[in-house]
Amino acid sequence: MSKIEVDASSGMMLTSQSLNQDLVRQLNALATEEHTSSDCWRPARPMIVESTVWILIAAILWLGTLMIVA
Repeated sequence: MSKIEVDASSGMMLTSQSLNQDLVRQLNALATEEHTSSDCWRPARPMIVESTVWILIAAILWLGTLMIVA
């Protein structure tokens, strides 16, 4: 096997720096008004309440079915 040394002038540093700059742009885009007003930033409480209600309805239907069958 041969060893290949990579130095800073090979473009590796430039690629890393451009990736870092792209990541910073994407992170800054997350803080814009357009993104923060979307659904993904809303609290999860309503979703948890709704899922709990559906689980309770399903449990009541299941128990009702068991009572009718038994």
